[in-house]
Amino acid sequence: VQDVASEVAEVVACLSEDQGYVFNSIHNVLAEVEPEKILAMYGAAERC
Repeated sequence: VQDVASEVAEVVACLSEDQGYVFNSIHNVLAEVEPEKILAMYGAAERC
């Protein structure tokens, strides 16, 4: 879960440099992705 939060922070920092960004998981989250990782992704995005 920590690796997900770190990756989100890195991506958000990169994308928010200029005009901003829209954070979304889109429709292709695979069924085998653990729900905890999806929650970690959104939680990390909220903290950015």
